[in-house]
Amino acid sequence: MDIDNLDWGPDEVQVLIADADKAVAEQRFADAEQLLTRAIGLLETPQGSLDPDMANCLQKLSEVYCALDDFERAAPVFEKLLHLGEKMLGRHDPDMIVISYRLATAYELLGRSDEAGQMYARAVQNAEDGLGTGDPLTKRFRDGYAGWLERRARPTAGERIDFAQQAGYGGADGFRKRDNFKATKELELELDAMPDESGAGGPKTRATFKVRMLKTLGRWGHIIIPAICSFLLLVGASLWMQTLVKNSATKGVKSDAEVYGRVGTTYTSLDKTVSVSILNDKEVKMNINGAEAKVPYVLITNGLLDAQKVIEGYFVPREKWYQFVDDQLVAQDGGKLYAKTAVEWRVIDGMMRIVDFAQNYFKLKGTYPSNAERWKTQLVSKWVNPITGRAEPITLQSVSLDVGLSYIFGGADTQKKVLDFLGTGAMWVDETKPDKCSIKCLTTFGTEKSVDGFRSRDFYIHGFDRDAQVLPGATPKEHTVIYLDNGEDKFTQKSQAALKDKASGERLMPHRIYLVRMKNEGDPFLVKDAGYFLVGGLAAFFFVLWALIDVPSRLKKEGSKIRLLEVLTVTFLLLVLVRYVMKLIA
Repeated sequence: MDIDNLDWGPDEVQVLIADADKAVAEQRFADAEQLLTRAIGLLETPQGSLDPDMANCLQKLSEVYCALDDFERAAPVFEKLLHLGEKMLGRHDPDMIVISYRLATAYELLGRSDEAGQMYARAVQNAEDGLGTGDPLTKRFRDGYAGWLERRARPTAGERIDFAQQAGYGGADGFRKRDNFKATKELELELDAMPDESGAGGPKTRATFKVRMLKTLGRWGHIIIPAICSFLLLVGASLWMQTLVKNSATKGVKSDAEVYGRVGTTYTSLDKTVSVSILNDKEVKMNINGAEAKVPYVLITNGLLDAQKVIEGYFVPREKWYQFVDDQLVAQDGGKLYAKTAVEWRVIDGMMRIVDFAQNYFKLKGTYPSNAERWKTQLVSKWVNPITGRAEPITLQSVSLDVGLSYIFGGADTQKKVLDFLGTGAMWVDETKPDKCSIKCLTTFGTEKSVDGFRSRDFYIHGFDRDAQVLPGATPKEHTVIYLDNGEDKFTQKSQAALKDKASGERLMPHRIYLVRMKNEGDPFLVKDAGYFLVGGLAAFFFVLWALIDVPSRLKKEGSKIRLLEVLTVTFLLLVLVRYVMKLIA
């Protein structure tokens, strides 16, 4: 075969090695020698090389010469292989010990007795230091050294050493098995294929811990390292989520039993468009804008099982998070639902009594009341505050439209902007600081005269909750502010219209509800994003690890099997993709 005139591609060395393997399998040893010599020439540099491909080629070439019984050429190849291997693995590596023993045998066959003795002694010493004195290979090498000493003392005419028996050469079958050399770990010399002539039937003596560890990582590092790192990452994430929930100031519900003790309780938004009824320890009945459905719920506790729950939640395309706070369910987006015992319902009741009074007043006089002093004498202006338990007056602020809507409502210059402004929980100009569970009213009037002074066609009612904040709605920017316009109750009209919008209710219906039973001093819903961090973090972790460990070996064509890292990387990247697809179609 004229290999010098062949048209080689960019992976010439790999092609040469593959062709050499094929030639050896067909027992075309001369062709295999040419191919491997060519590959070694391509790999050699003036400074020397620690390339694993070089070691692989030297190993294969030494086996070819041994198969041809050409020990004159096999010896220098063994020398180069031993020198290279000990640089990479150390002299106590079992494979290096085997190579030194083979070289000793080759020296003896060539009649280089002194060099053979030195190499036999070196192999035995390294075996005792690296494998232990009781290891079968150590005993085998010691017997071989003893045999050499006996042969040197009493040479027998015509005696010929069988290299296959003396050095454990496995012939063509053994050669085909030895097709890999990992640069930092091991030579794949089939030690177990070597016959054990020591007669020892017991187990091998273990090598030093360092040697065993390096060999184990060499063979299984791409599985062991990711598995350990993944386990530690999951444990750390679980402990982190536990800390998020556990390191908190408890308020409201303190145990699962107390949560499940609320079975049958209904929480409703103040505009009555959204409600949640706890049916049992697994489901709630949810009503949104007239659409009704049974929805499973999960209780977020302070245990490691929260990790499983949030990972499951990662694949729920539409979920809703609520937190138990006394007799409220506080949504992660700021909306609130109240049980029937909540004091806010008494505030709403007082606000609706004012609505009835103001609407009747408008029917009789064609105007809303605008005289703040006269307002104080009305019976409806006194009510019992659920916090103080005392009858308190309801204040009325009257503002002339001559100053403009923009001034009264913080820049809102149209009626729609005014309602949006108040819906965010903002207050009108010069409104006094509210008390807990108080009610305030505003009327705006123009220049037209009326029996009440000046005619007013707009009337606003503010109510405040137990924290002296504008009463919240079921969703953000939907605070409970009542707006009366020319005899119409816009608040009630809007609520009734929403209750009939079942299509929007079905679109908003969650697939799962999470109930957080503890209150953090910071954000009680930090654990909500743990699923994203876990799956996304694991996907990124495996991708980086795969890029650092597996990709280089793939580029060098060192492996042909699918590794665990690749499986995990693809799996987690697919999980991330599935999540975003589900989000898009939900």
